[in-house]
Amino acid sequence: MSPTNVVARWRLRKAASKVQVSGSGRLPYAQAVWEMYLISYKSIGYNLANMEALLADQDTWTVFLGDGGTPIAFAAYKTTPYGLKGVATGTDGSAEGKGVIKSYKRSAYHQPGYYAEVSHAMEHITSGSPKVCAKDAQKVLNKPIIPSEDGYHYHRNIAGVGNVEKIMVGRPKGVAVDQVCGNESRVAAETNLTKAASEAKARLAAEDKEGAAELEEHMANQLPFLTDP
Repeated sequence: MSPTNVVARWRLRKAASKVQVSGSGRLPYAQAVWEMYLISYKSIGYNLANMEALLADQDTWTVFLGDGGTPIAFAAYKTTPYGLKGVATGTDGSAEGKGVIKSYKRSAYHQPGYYAEVSHAMEHITSGSPKVCAKDAQKVLNKPIIPSEDGYHYHRNIAGVGNVEKIMVGRPKGVAVDQVCGNESRVAAETNLTKAASEAKARLAAEDKEGAAELEEHMANQLPFLTDP
């Protein structure tokens, strides 16, 4: 584990306690989690209509508790064949809640079987996590996507939100991570081709210069014969 992740987990333990709940164990926290969801997704759009949809869609929650056991942040997951996919994440808007979730997310997706699609602020927070190539992300999602030029990001339509650019981070089961993606290979090939073309052009220019010098010397040698009466 990297020093960054060690520090993140130390801060997490110092800041708040947490519980992981599933099934009916989520019910005591459902209202608080739903309210945090509404706070956190107000600026980017909602894709869940109500609390019942959250309960139906995301079956495992990690809930962070502040003083007095009050929920201050949460991370909700959906169980898939590839592990636990992080879906909704939110806070109560407090500095403590935001600090806790940032520390948690920086380390969460280094765990085998944990992964997520991220964008906006969450992409920045998880920037140190393993990355999944877009072509592999499409297999994991089993949904149509449009890969971006870098080979990692992609666009897809999300109900209630629209067309968004995402990147998959984490370690989905059975999927290679931190690979050189297809588009990156293409860019590298194009760079090598451009370099080879420049080198060939330089060689031709040198050959042309050498040929011009030989011609000039030949003409100079012939000049007396051309100018004699």
